[in-house]
Amino acid sequence: MVFADPDNGLCKDDNFKPGKKDQWKRLPLSEAKALTEGRVAIIYHHNARNRGTHKQEIAYWINQLGADTLALYWQGTGSCSNRTFFVINPESGMVDCLSEFERKWRQIELITKDTTPSFIN
Repeated sequence: MVFADPDNGLCKDDNFKPGKKDQWKRLPLSEAKALTEGRVAIIYHHNARNRGTHKQEIAYWINQLGADTLALYWQGTGSCSNRTFFVINPESGMVDCLSEFERKWRQIELITKDTTPSFIN
């Protein structure tokens, strides 16, 4: 299993400039795909600060990361911003465990390709 924790989360390849120090806290999509190929992976993603578009943002990344991707979306409270943990290539039984986790925590939502907005897929 791979766990990637880029402080600022995923980014499009064409938006990633490795020579710029402020970019080092991001993970470009091509690197995320290389890390997750053929293995279970969890990638931390710091959602954009503009509220109201997080579900669209999550749907976009699920679509980019591939069919075997789901997301645990944590809705921050107060001054805490929202975060998403993308789970790629989950093993048998992981979805059930994540569903149980979602049921126990009010601020977490399990999002799958089937529950993302249809205009993104």
